[in-house]
Amino acid sequence: REAELLPCGYYHLIATVPEQLRHAFLSDQKFMYSLLMRTVAGAVIDLARIEKRIGPTPGILMILHTWTGQMTYHPHVHLLVTAGGVSDDGQHWLAAPSKFLLPVRALSKIVRARFRDTLEQEKPAVFHSLPRKTWKRAWCCYCKPYGHGKQAVLQYLARYAFRIAITNARIVAMDDTHVTFRYKDREANQWRTCRLTGVVFLRRLLMHVLPKGFHKARYYGLWHYS
Repeated sequence: REAELLPCGYYHLIATVPEQLRHAFLSDQKFMYSLLMRTVAGAVIDLARIEKRIGPTPGILMILHTWTGQMTYHPHVHLLVTAGGVSDDGQHWLAAPSKFLLPVRALSKIVRARFRDTLEQEKPAVFHSLPRKTWKRAWCCYCKPYGHGKQAVLQYLARYAFRIAITNARIVAMDDTHVTFRYKDREANQWRTCRLTGVVFLRRLLMHVLPKGFHKARYYGLWHYS
């Protein structure tokens, strides 16, 4: 897909669902993951198409992740977004006006509202089983410049697209009953160890096995039509 990569700036964006929804996600992974991905993509595209932002439709490469360093369940998506797009007449490239791409607070509100409305319409039983406070929580969104050109995309793919919940290199020790592994404490910026029983370790690992046939890497916007 290197032929599709654009010589432009890129932004890295993350959207995370609130804790109250994680059980519902785990119970119906295929539907909930797909709903999250298309909701976030649609919100980003609609915000970007506001004239004072970009105007045209940007390209989006989105990757689903479901884990933390300790392999706890934490569904979220990483997006690589082009800092611009092709004009609607197909004649011009329109770049983002500055190093600021999207207002993340506004994005959070739009994603939350659209996700809530679609869930109520398509899965009413799930929707009504959730506490009302679920829809008062902020959907954590983060956005920053990521780089320019092909190298930014390849670096992104290497870092996110092929990562799995844990690799052999992080497993420190294993005996008849327990597994010990390393994880990065992001707040302290230090490596620490976690020791779990074999059953708990396997349970955490299997939570991150995606449904059969599910595509965790998806293209939207400008790239979707290429």
